[in-house]
Amino acid sequence: QHLTHMMRKNEEPVWHTSTDILHCFHSIGKSLAQVIEGGSPSKLGIHINELFLLIYEMFQYRKIPLNRSLTSTIRNVELFLNEIGHNLSEPWTLETMSEACGVGITRFVHYCIKIKNMTPMQYLNKIRLEKAAELLGHGRNEKILDIALQCGFNSSQYFSTIFKQHFHETPSGYKKNLNAVIS
Repeated sequence: QHLTHMMRKNEEPVWHTSTDILHCFHSIGKSLAQVIEGGSPSKLGIHINELFLLIYEMFQYRKIPLNRSLTSTIRNVELFLNEIGHNLSEPWTLETMSEACGVGITRFVHYCIKIKNMTPMQYLNKIRLEKAAELLGHGRNEKILDIALQCGFNSSQYFSTIFKQHFHETPSGYKKNLNAVIS
């Protein structure tokens, strides 16, 4: 817990470390290669734990500066919103999004509106639609239903309805028009 606390309050892109950490990374690499070849993951786990201990010692003995603002609730929500695009197929609800940020639903909605100027579900639908439009524009022969599911929509009918509201044309029309421009 203490290591997590220290790492969350530090955003230095580079840490000056000891040769012990360098050797630990080499050991991790060797152990990982052994695991890939069918070996036991036990050594890998030991080396990863050793790395955590070495980083913990580095924070304690080197007096690395910690910044309290990095652990604010609004920052957690902002980081979550910036990363949610990598998990669009997840069946997100207000409850699961707020839990992922470690805040209550009301506070999560408040921060989302403050950060993105829209409710969490509006923001989620917006980035899902943008991703769907990107996939439709790639010119692949992927079915619209597959794209809808990949972007987190449960039905092609709902997807088509909100896609048309957002882009003022159906997904198939959008795809057809983009392909005509490309040709």
